Amino acid sequence: MAELAQALDVDVKGDEPEAALAKVIEKIRVLQHKVGLPTDFQDYKISEEALQLTIPAVMKDPAALNFPMSPELIAAIGQKVVPVTV
Repeated sequence: MAELAQALDVDVKGDEPEAALAKVIEKIRVLQHKVGLPTDFQDYKISEEALQLTIPAVMKDPAALNFPMSPELIAAIGQKVVPVTV
């Protein structure tokens, strides 16, 4: 967390982990807003099938070597950013 906070120029010195995380998240949200990125991908109309294809793709990404994620976590994140209606 400290490295990410430093990279984003967020002062978390002396903060509890939860407070530091909140500051980093807020900085990311502000940056997201400033560059005009949506808060989710709902406007892109991604199907459930396409969303399921992201799981193996994320797991094969080179970044996964340093930041591995379980299929369940990838699916949960996908459901959060691409709400699938039943």
